[in-house]
Amino acid sequence: MFAGRTVGHVFSTLRHFLFDRLIDTERSYRGTLLGFHHGIACARLLREVADRVGDDHMVSFCDDMLADRVPLLEAAEQQVAYFARRPQKAIKSGLSVAFEPLTEQ
Repeated sequence: MFAGRTVGHVFSTLRHFLFDRLIDTERSYRGTLLGFHHGIACARLLREVADRVGDDHMVSFCDDMLADRVPLLEAAEQQVAYFARRPQKAIKSGLSVAFEPLTEQ
């Protein structure tokens, strides 16, 4: 378990400090959305398995998590239009983009 967490942390850190900065911001954003979709899919699968084995506590946990997370994912997906409104920012690498809110200015 410790090794898995350590490897996951290393990959997450590398992605944040290296890989995301080398690709354009729009592609990085979409990659992050794919990661969110993966998490939602895993939670849905876990819920189904828990339901089949009669783990009501896990079913409830997954239901609550999905109820919270799915609307957040949908809201994040709506923000992809930000890049259509700002194509020059969409093609910049993460090295040249400062943190900015994704709202209209």
